[in-house]
Amino acid sequence: MKHQLTACFTKALFALAGLSVCSTALAQPPVPYHPSAPIAIRLVFTGPDAARLQKVGAVLHAPIPDNQTGLIGDILFDASNSRPDGPGRFIIQSNTGTNVATGTYRLTSIRAWGTTSDGVPVDISYGENECPKLEIKVESTSRFIRPVPSDATVVPSHP
Repeated sequence: MKHQLTACFTKALFALAGLSVCSTALAQPPVPYHPSAPIAIRLVFTGPDAARLQKVGAVLHAPIPDNQTGLIGDILFDASNSRPDGPGRFIIQSNTGTNVATGTYRLTSIRAWGTTSDGVPVDISYGENECPKLEIKVESTSRFIRPVPSDATVVPSHP
């Protein structure tokens, strides 16, 4: 009897330890993207005409750190890289680019194209306050601190 209780207790401890490990793994932040990494995001639209949309594009933006002057703080998702994933649902793909800066990139704009009920083309833009919350982290090892112009002089012209 004592052996059975010990075995049950041991199994219960392993089960709790397993749950603890799983919940810790789920709670960890996502692994950051690096330059040139592919990214795919899903955009979902709701409303009576959401199914009339045909393609979408988006922009993720982050401020550029002082030690990465000249790098880019935007990740562009071109509409040519969007594909429907159901009515009003799209997957769009992009690469972070080789010259992307480190930062937390937020979805700041969406553009969608579709047609009205009688076939007239529509082009709709959504600003940052209309976008659903989406953030990704990017880490870049590239560094460039903006040089300061320190001198300028007139020199003789050469004929």
